[in-house]
Amino acid sequence: MSWSDTYPHELHANVLLLDGKIENWKTGNTKAQPEYWPFSTYWKSSRMKLEHYDGYDSMGLGDYTVETKTWIVNNDQEHNDVFEIHSKEWYRQWEHADDYKLGRAY
Repeated sequence: MSWSDTYPHELHANVLLLDGKIENWKTGNTKAQPEYWPFSTYWKSSRMKLEHYDGYDSMGLGDYTVETKTWIVNNDQEHNDVFEIHSKEWYRQWEHADDYKLGRAY
């Protein structure tokens, strides 16, 4: 039995924004964290920030921001509605970036 067959469970809509526009998005069981962003995307590295840690360097969000909305679902219908309705409505508060090349959030 997978996580999606066990209720209740959380679903998260994550959006990666640059200048207030969608650069990427993902809906699923992974919530974006300060140290982990569940996005595969073409990052504009000049807009990111080099962060220094003990023993290593890593790229930080810089000018990017991440927003997340979480739903707790109790059955198959609520689960499907997050993907088909609720997350799409939530993403509509932002436009896609002018040079956006991936699948649209809505």
